[in-house]
Amino acid sequence: MNLRLSSNSAGRSVGEPTTERTARGPQDGFVEDIDINLALIRKRIKTPSLKVESLKIGKQTKTEVALIYIKGIANDEIVKELNSRLAKIQIDGILDSHYLESMIDDNRLSPFPTVYSTERPDRICASLLDGKVAIITDGTPYALTAPTLFVEFLHSSDDYYNSSIVATTIRWVRFLGLFITLILPAFFVAMTTFHQDLLQTPLLIRLAAGREGLPYPVLVEAIFMVITYELVREAGLRMPKTFGNAAITIFGLVLIGQAAVQAGIIGPVMTVVISVTALTSFILPNYAFYQIIRLCGFPLLLLAGLFGFMGILVGLMFGLTHLVSLRSFGVPYFSPVSPAIKEGWKDVFIRAPWWAMETRTPGLGVKNEVRAGENSKIKS
Repeated sequence: MNLRLSSNSAGRSVGEPTTERTARGPQDGFVEDIDINLALIRKRIKTPSLKVESLKIGKQTKTEVALIYIKGIANDEIVKELNSRLAKIQIDGILDSHYLESMIDDNRLSPFPTVYSTERPDRICASLLDGKVAIITDGTPYALTAPTLFVEFLHSSDDYYNSSIVATTIRWVRFLGLFITLILPAFFVAMTTFHQDLLQTPLLIRLAAGREGLPYPVLVEAIFMVITYELVREAGLRMPKTFGNAAITIFGLVLIGQAAVQAGIIGPVMTVVISVTALTSFILPNYAFYQIIRLCGFPLLLLAGLFGFMGILVGLMFGLTHLVSLRSFGVPYFSPVSPAIKEGWKDVFIRAPWWAMETRTPGLGVKNEVRAGENSKIKS
């Protein structure tokens, strides 16, 4: 018996994004139907310069893939390169956009993603207006954009829907959250293992009293708590929605940590350190980037336990060197910080007002760099 399903016979309706929620701005997200996703983009960008090139990828699935860009703004060389890479893909099936992401990535051995993934139509439209190219895959609510810069993973859609001062403040809080998530456990291990002389005497006495009678060194305690957090987080992710996710993760970690402290396995300060680290990790707006930062915390933790602050500095130095060396379709991954392009700093360290961001993100090689006219600012 042959069963035929039309493209509109099954699927969910447009709803709120699940992983990229915002307090202000559009509340619609992509779905698994490529036609609906294209309509969400066309609803926002009505210019005839918006181009959509369709491809069929997958020997068995024949998955429809759309390459989207704005002619006259996007770099033609990047469009051709993306078309070429997509055309060369030979695989039985494409079930998610990550299949394409892993095959067109410039740096396949690097843990850092050089292709941005999002489920927000407004984010895709902003990237298109900035001169980037988008890829939409049928059957998945996640779209891709290229080229990608490192700073994009620290930006949220909320940044562009709030005032410049508020957005800049929140962005700096996000930078602080990144630093705490990456460094805090390693810093605590290095401080208590090698650099006790840097602590004030009352604090050192309290730490020593809290660790009295504990059977394991602080590095082992940290590894135990980090692994416990990963187990609890994974359990919360797979748990039915009726039981909650993030709340279960945080409270589960606190309860297990409290029980471990009472059992005399770990110190109470270590529970606080790992709990704060777990809380700040949720500040990172992009899920793929959040996973990478968690992964990078492990080698830093080991280096701190073996070599102290010097190990942390060496680990950060190697990580920064790797980031600077990466390219995303020929564009420096760490741009506009390295190489330094001061015009691009208006949307890196701060979020300048829209009237001040007269040009698109520099370094992408776009045809038309002008975003706003000189008279956009109303003179008082």
